[in-house]
Amino acid sequence: MTVLGLFALAGFVNWVFFRSKIANCISVAEMMTGLPQNDTRIIKYISTYHLVPPSTLAYNFRKKGNSSSSFMNSGSSDGALNYSVQKILGFKKRGFFVECSAYDGETNSKTLALEQQYEWTGLLIEPDPFVFPRLVFKHRKAWTSDACLSPDPFPQRLEFLHRIDAGSSIPGHTSLQRALSPLSNITASDVNDDSSKERWRKVQVPCFPIYSILSALKVFHVDYLSCDVQGLELQVLKTIPWNLVRIDVISVSYHLVPEGPESLKSFLESIGYWLVSDFPSAYLFANQSVFPANANKSPLRS
Repeated sequence: MTVLGLFALAGFVNWVFFRSKIANCISVAEMMTGLPQNDTRIIKYISTYHLVPPSTLAYNFRKKGNSSSSFMNSGSSDGALNYSVQKILGFKKRGFFVECSAYDGETNSKTLALEQQYEWTGLLIEPDPFVFPRLVFKHRKAWTSDACLSPDPFPQRLEFLHRIDAGSSIPGHTSLQRALSPLSNITASDVNDDSSKERWRKVQVPCFPIYSILSALKVFHVDYLSCDVQGLELQVLKTIPWNLVRIDVISVSYHLVPEGPESLKSFLESIGYWLVSDFPSAYLFANQSVFPANANKSPLRS
């Protein structure tokens, strides 16, 4: 490991130790549960204990010399989605993104191309406590958070099942991001058969409304939101006070939403969004105030 790598590791360990030491002195459940999402105590708590600033170090990707350019222009669904987002926004420079379920910040990232090619920054959210350190060590030029997004307009702790062998497939799930899944999305057959019952562990994760996290960052205009929260997408979106937050483009995963894909379409269309594209497992929506302005300039490819 390089000197810079050791420095980064030491800084991260100190951050975790300091946060844990303070957290042990505070009853998080008593302090947060039931408090409204704009409560200043919540916002201060998030800012202090659940946000890591953008890295100033060189990228630390698994593949040396990794570039997002080939991914951005590839025929993959994520590459096409990235391209479509930029088309809608007129190839905007220095925008702000929020990516939920960011994983390690490199593998199939929906925002890395925006960061590398267009100088964007933003927020990468990865609630899996076993994956989050890997995200931090990628040295992304964006804020990172180890919290999950609350499905209610107040903070809470939710229980998840962590798949220890996350690289393998889970029935009904894709292999990449299903290392951490809400208990509501895991069936008994997923965990009780002899081949998989030893592969799960329960973890509790602090969850905050997305508005609370944005308030901690003092960011109320998001150019692009990638929302993949394991079936809680509709509930999370409904917590947002849309009169206080502007989000121009939203990609939202729908394959695990219990209310069904149509519920997402109906809700987002009711608050002023157009359905622009239907990608595998995800819809792409654009705010009606943004899409017409750039659609003629850079029409989306089919």
